[in-house]
Amino acid sequence: MSEFSETSQEGSTTVEDYVNVDTDLITSAPLTDEEIVASVQPTGSGNASDDEEEADEATCILPTSAVQAVACLRNFVLQQQNSQDMLQHINSLENFVDAIATSSRRQSTTIQFFT
Repeated sequence: MSEFSETSQEGSTTVEDYVNVDTDLITSAPLTDEEIVASVQPTGSGNASDDEEEADEATCILPTSAVQAVACLRNFVLQQQNSQDMLQHINSLENFVDAIATSSRRQSTTIQFFT
């Protein structure tokens, strides 16, 4: 600070001048009203039907994914103590999912064979 005091005595610079030297310096361009509005609006098209379609797609689970999920759930339950009752429920769930997965892979009718 003593060096600054010595140089400020030689020149006319004060501590306040030194601290505030870049107060009026422009560091970015000012935003227009349109740019401010665009920055706070959502970026999507804003169409509600798009949101509904995405929700429908998210809830559609393929049978192969369900089989994998049941296998993962079975592994989790097997790691727990006293899980025999839960295993019976998982077996029922696995049979249900397997039936759906199998029916979606198999030809259900003779007509499907020709189409």
